[in-house]
Amino acid sequence: MNKDTEEKTDEETALLDADQTQDYTNETTRDPNGTIEDSLPEKWKPPLMYLFFQFHNLICVISLALLTVSQALPPPHVRPLIITALIHFYVFIASIVGIIVELDVSQWFMTNIVPLLQNWVVRGAFYIFIGLFGAEESTFYHPDSKDDNNDDNTGVFVKLGAHLSSLLLWTSAIGLIISGFTYVLLGGLCLKSLKQRSEEAKEE
Repeated sequence: MNKDTEEKTDEETALLDADQTQDYTNETTRDPNGTIEDSLPEKWKPPLMYLFFQFHNLICVISLALLTVSQALPPPHVRPLIITALIHFYVFIASIVGIIVELDVSQWFMTNIVPLLQNWVVRGAFYIFIGLFGAEESTFYHPDSKDDNNDDNTGVFVKLGAHLSSLLLWTSAIGLIISGFTYVLLGGLCLKSLKQRSEEAKEE
């Protein structure tokens, strides 16, 4: 009786060892050189199009941020105060809207406030319009506010601020115009779904 029990125990032990060996074999792979390596989950590698979409998104955000900052500086043009204030208000609001859209921080905002900007062709046209507006505003014309013989440097600082504003406007305008045309092209080719799939693949 004890002998039969020992034989059964030996068989169970052998079967258990075989199962463990099989599990280990399933968990390992052989490389081309013949060595056994543990199989680990492959690290997600971003495809080229995903990197392109991320870079394009970054350019949009930077351009919109520069355009927003330029509204706090003296304008390159000398215009009536009410016109300057209205232009600054419009460009500031449009830039903030663009930043919110690009960062995708509020789905409610996208759905209820600016649903049209979910369409890439419309979004591109919107950015092109803002970019052209900024390019026109970047043209510097700021006459001396002080006489050259006057030691007061207030006018010099105002002109320096206007020059800086002109530089920021021009830089942001170029970025937005390029990004706008890119959005129109991508939207026309119906590539928005490609970006969505690449983002879903990253989350998985």
